[in-house]
Amino acid sequence: MKLPIFLYDDGDVSIFQSIEVAERYIESPDVLDNSYVVYDANGMRLELIAKKSSNLKLFGIEFIKPNKVSIKERFNDDINENLIIILREILTKQKVPDNIISKASLSELVDKAVEVLGYTS
Repeated sequence: MKLPIFLYDDGDVSIFQSIEVAERYIESPDVLDNSYVVYDANGMRLELIAKKSSNLKLFGIEFIKPNKVSIKERFNDDINENLIIILREILTKQKVPDNIISKASLSELVDKAVEVLGYTS
């Protein structure tokens, strides 16, 4: 698994410097709802694992206690081209010139995305 980690959520991308930061950021109910797709910097799709959240009732009010989320490799060698498409789309929205992103390699797109968007903490 190559850092950084990219979290794609319906048109938005968050970038994480480490697995630990990404796991703390991601909430288990969203994982259970299949809200996110996660990639490493090589474009490999990663697996999000979360147990069902615990519910707690206190004075008639229900609280949801999110469980820890884990990010794991999917044990396949498939490099997904989707990360290239996603990063080109996001960088275009950020007004990065097309001549820079259209011919860029995945590695160059990753570097440009980090430069433009920064890391999520």
